[in-house]
Amino acid sequence: MPLISLIGLIYAVPCAILALSVLLRRQNSLHFIWGLLNLLIGVCGACLFFVGYAHNEKQAIIAWKLTHICFMLIPALFYHVVYIFLGLNKKRVLFYVYLQTLFLISVIGFTSYAIANIKFLFGSIYFNTVTPFYCFMFILWCIIPYLAFKELSISIRAGHGVKSIQTKYLIVGGIFGFGGGASTILPAFGIMLYPVGQLGVGIYVLISAFAVLKYQLLDIKIAITRVGLFIFVYALVLGIPFFFGYKYHQWQISTWAMLVLATAGPFIFFYLQRRAEWQILREEKRVYNLIKKASAGIVGIRDMQKLLDVLVVVLKNNLFLEHISIYLFDSVENVYALKATNPDNNENVTLNNNLLFERLKKTKRLVFYDEMLHLSDNSKNGNEEIREIVSQMQKLSAAVVIPAVKEDTLLAFIVLGKRQGKEVFSTELLDVLSVVGNEFALAIEIILSLIERDKLLNENSEIRRFESIGLFYNSLSHQMNNRFHSIESLIFNPIDIYSEGKYKQLKGEEQNKELMDLVEDFAQNCKKVDAVAKEGGELTRVILNFSRGKMEFGVVKFDELVTQSLKFLELKYPQFKYDLRKEYPNDVLLWGSSLSIKDLIYNAVDNSCYAMQTKQARGGEYKPVVIIRGKLNETMFHFEIEDNGTGIKKENVNKVMDPMYSTKGHNQGSGVGTTFMREIVLKHKGTIVYDSEWDQWTKVRISLPLATKEQKGV
Repeated sequence: MPLISLIGLIYAVPCAILALSVLLRRQNSLHFIWGLLNLLIGVCGACLFFVGYAHNEKQAIIAWKLTHICFMLIPALFYHVVYIFLGLNKKRVLFYVYLQTLFLISVIGFTSYAIANIKFLFGSIYFNTVTPFYCFMFILWCIIPYLAFKELSISIRAGHGVKSIQTKYLIVGGIFGFGGGASTILPAFGIMLYPVGQLGVGIYVLISAFAVLKYQLLDIKIAITRVGLFIFVYALVLGIPFFFGYKYHQWQISTWAMLVLATAGPFIFFYLQRRAEWQILREEKRVYNLIKKASAGIVGIRDMQKLLDVLVVVLKNNLFLEHISIYLFDSVENVYALKATNPDNNENVTLNNNLLFERLKKTKRLVFYDEMLHLSDNSKNGNEEIREIVSQMQKLSAAVVIPAVKEDTLLAFIVLGKRQGKEVFSTELLDVLSVVGNEFALAIEIILSLIERDKLLNENSEIRRFESIGLFYNSLSHQMNNRFHSIESLIFNPIDIYSEGKYKQLKGEEQNKELMDLVEDFAQNCKKVDAVAKEGGELTRVILNFSRGKMEFGVVKFDELVTQSLKFLELKYPQFKYDLRKEYPNDVLLWGSSLSIKDLIYNAVDNSCYAMQTKQARGGEYKPVVIIRGKLNETMFHFEIEDNGTGIKKENVNKVMDPMYSTKGHNQGSGVGTTFMREIVLKHKGTIVYDSEWDQWTKVRISLPLATKEQKGV
């Protein structure tokens, strides 16, 4: 094989593989143009391969024309890559670059001004001779790479960070690539760098691949692996049978072998692909999966500070960040306050709304410092808004800012510093961090809604208690009025006799007897008044016992809370009688709020009374029963309140504790009693479950913590 053909083939194959890798994974115009550039370099190598096998001058002219057409297109595509990569706004220059390229291609392809005469070099290779237009064409060819390198150099001087490193690799790779390409045509000018100079194209391929793999210039590491494995597998499964058929002329056997191995090829390819990708991205995938799991888990956190601290630890330790800060929106002061940071910053830092925050709210996506920096350097007329955002990120020392946005409100944002060492924020990592931002926003929204709900519940808990009293206000008034009426009746007769003075008209023994009868009646009535007054006092004590208590946690006796709750409930249902059965230990001591637990028991039995009254109103033989049974384990007291009332339908059991849901019908219940019950149990770190059989029974199963020895002071 001629040397020119061998070297052309050497760099044609890797360039073609690199191009296919990019084109298979292309995500934007930069991927597409860069893929075309490498594909064209590969075609150049293939054309040089055919140059070495030209048998006459006519074939050589065709091969050299095709080679030079590719040569003319390569600088234009390289400038286009730089144009997109740097975000240039020089469409007119890009237009002239392609216009010049089309002009040169037309001259090469359709005229003899550039390539017409052929000379023999190196004993077996046809080279084109130099014409005046060929010299002019070579100069124009050099101008376009010069413009590209000039833009890259300006970018390096103005920028820093990962983008700057990527730009340097483009410059170095481009110099080797164009130097190697130029060495191919220099022999026409009598400069014999061939074939050593052509190795520059191979170096360009290595540098480009290294830049992609090391700094993820175009994020195609996996695509390269897949294409390489694809070529390897199918070269193996098709090449072996083909070689066997060629060597031993057994084409029928080799054809069947090709079919069998080609069928197995995809399975081999996918197996090797998974193994290779796992090896390449093992550490990265471990970190990404850990961050994803952590971001999914933060949604279950119900404490704001714990949420922030967990995020700080997970992101800093896994991404090896120089620093991380989280700012939370303060709706009262209308500022973003620093709530969590590492390394610790004891300063009370607050930030007002600015252009960075506006961009986060508007785009709802993270802001990458390198991206903003290059947009600032290359935006039309120097976009002041972008420059201001860059300045604000510099003040925050931010490499990445992750927003937590709900609709049009920026709830919080996370500031990530640079990664330690030479680690970069790859495209895959930025995608993972975007997911973190979304989960963070959801977690904040849930916590804020819970805070607001708890605030409303706390505000309404007292209202709920007054509503409970109001529900039996008429009954209570009637009972108190009956007692006052009894007192009035008992003392009316003695007072009436005394006022009329009839006993004064009597003389002697009759008067004495009348006075004695009056005193005796008065004494008996006073006893009755005393009894009625005691009943009224008992009513008052029931109300006071129920309403008194501490919201603070302490040691409370379960049976006493049950007794007080049920006495208070009797005031609401004075005429309703039911059989109460207590099936629990008498000396159960809980750790909790006496006021809250009384509310819990009252609401549960209140619902039972309503259900039993409803069932009793239907008529027939029915005896209402409420059973309170319980048992202890080492740390918890498990009890249930069961009634034999109307029950709850199966499809509604799970809805019982939903806010505003009620089984009592219109104007009979607010639907908040069971919600309060759940909140009380959760505050005590217990559990509550409803179970029911329609028209048979309902059970409320509750677990509350027992008082420990330390809490009881034992």
